[in-house]
Amino acid sequence: MRIFSPRSVSIVIVALFIVSALSGLSVGTFSIHPLVAKAASTALVIGYTNEPTNPMNAILLHSPEAWLMLSLDDDSLLQWDQNLVLRPDLAVSWNESANGLQYTFNLRHDVNWSDGAPLTAYDVEYTIAAIINYSTDHSSFFDGMTVPDPSNPTGVTINSSVVSIPNNYTIVFNLPQPYAPLFLNIAGAAIIPEHIFAGQNFSNTSFVNSQFIGSGPFIFSQYVPGNYLTLTANPHYWGGEPDISSVTFKVYQTQAAAEIALQDGEVNFVQGVLPQDVSTLNKSGIDVTTEPSWNIDFMGYNFGTHLANGAFNPLSILGVREAISQVVNVSQVVSTAYDGYATPINQVWIPFFGINGESFTNSSVPWPQVNLTNADLLLNESGYLWTPSGGNVSNGAQYRFNLNTILESGDQQQLTEVSAIQQMLYSVGINLIITITDSNTFFQDVYLTPQPVSWNLYGPSFISESPDPDFMATFMLTPNGPGDSTGYNSTQEQLLALQADETGNNTLRVQLYRDIAGITASQYTWLWLDNPLELNAYASDFHGFVLGPEGIYSGDEGILSPWSLENVTVGSTTTTTTAPSSSTVATTSSSSVTSSASSTTSTTTAAPSNNTALYEGVAAAIVIVVIIAGVVLFMRRRGQAPEPA
Repeated sequence: MRIFSPRSVSIVIVALFIVSALSGLSVGTFSIHPLVAKAASTALVIGYTNEPTNPMNAILLHSPEAWLMLSLDDDSLLQWDQNLVLRPDLAVSWNESANGLQYTFNLRHDVNWSDGAPLTAYDVEYTIAAIINYSTDHSSFFDGMTVPDPSNPTGVTINSSVVSIPNNYTIVFNLPQPYAPLFLNIAGAAIIPEHIFAGQNFSNTSFVNSQFIGSGPFIFSQYVPGNYLTLTANPHYWGGEPDISSVTFKVYQTQAAAEIALQDGEVNFVQGVLPQDVSTLNKSGIDVTTEPSWNIDFMGYNFGTHLANGAFNPLSILGVREAISQVVNVSQVVSTAYDGYATPINQVWIPFFGINGESFTNSSVPWPQVNLTNADLLLNESGYLWTPSGGNVSNGAQYRFNLNTILESGDQQQLTEVSAIQQMLYSVGINLIITITDSNTFFQDVYLTPQPVSWNLYGPSFISESPDPDFMATFMLTPNGPGDSTGYNSTQEQLLALQADETGNNTLRVQLYRDIAGITASQYTWLWLDNPLELNAYASDFHGFVLGPEGIYSGDEGILSPWSLENVTVGSTTTTTTAPSSSTVATTSSSSVTSSASSTTSTTTAAPSNNTALYEGVAAAIVIVVIIAGVVLFMRRRGQAPEPA
């Protein structure tokens, strides 16, 4: 006797699939995603502490945080992959002529801005011109294709004869002379829409911050300064709509507060985890990864002879700077601050940067050796006589001299390092006075205030925006450049850097940058400290983060890449992070590349716990059983013949 008809079986199967789809279960080999509440389950919240100023201003951005936010909204011509190999973004192909005078980029034909307008080569030209005209930080990236224009904030404008656009999707740059870094600088710019910004002054932040038009995988949707910034998935993105429905950057006053929010489920991802917190996060089921960074920690010396208050600056004396290098035990300082998650450095270039496997690191630069006796002698010879019992011989003061140090708030590792240095300098009679300021004040005092300045040392963490050393050379050595606040000026080094820019011989470029490292080391230009690893923590139910370079203008290697968020999904896995051994760090560093309280509001909910998922699964199974039983009972009753009269 047949109990089920083919029709009844079909109904049961359909019912099973409907309920499974609603509950997100797997049936056989098919994984069926829930048809409801997708946005809530795939919203990503990133906790961070360094809120950038005007994060939606692609032309005047200053920080890696701003770049990460912006690069989700605006594509560039090219990106890096995790191994520092260029990958297509808006450009599907590109070419550099053998003589280094012509760069050609061929764009995708299927890219539209989020308002429906097509993205063309004219948007690329407009973006480069805007950076040259307005960005005092980045206009020098395009040396070789500018002409003077005193009416612009940068004093230059684009040389229109350099750019040609043979069609809407091809742009060609023809240079009068080679400029080796230019290819990456063009390729890395975040492209903005000309039809939105044409005729606008990028200093008009109110207008710029109101324009939510982009071409990237996510689009700006809401910005509350001091609280959060949210981007939503772009349904028309040329690479396909991301699985993540939104990305929210939520501001916290301290790194510790952001990490607590991660443990509480308020955020899903935190960058820049404190080394001492890795073990605690692992025990809480939080994944922590280590990645190389394009970051170096150092102390910048003021070379000016006098401070703003008229006081003489001891650091203008070479012997004083050399003495400090023999007092500070860099390895001990770095170990205290990073607990094994950073590598000491002794020169200007990031250790693993290079060309064609050849590192820019100058192996002949000696590592400073602690020698308190010789340091005391150097300080005495510099005119600062002092004894531990009697103090300053010339005036009876407790110390030889005071040094005013300015630090940016929010960097716990840097404060730990500088505090350790402070204790070491006490031993030779130097009083290091530490002042911590907010980001805007720090930026103003260190980078925008001309000599004489109020500080003797400043404690930055320098983040390179490209593996090409031209960026660091420009930042550190250019007269009146963005990093020239120390007053240090070396004509010889500038000439070497210029020669490196204008040669197409990579072997020569490597040697020239090694020579620069040797000269700056001999002058004790900076107190070099370390190259830290990037520590990132994220909720274990998120998968697919690609932790590599943000972009060519990125600022960090071991950070969220914007293109990685296109493929992040929700799952369940847990890993454990331990500090790398010294040999691991050395291997990483020697490799080379080829070219206080948290916010009070939350914009998303945490992913459900494993217990919640279990309860939902059981409930769904019960519903399925009830539906199947009802269908079977109904079909059986319909199949019974009527009793005879």
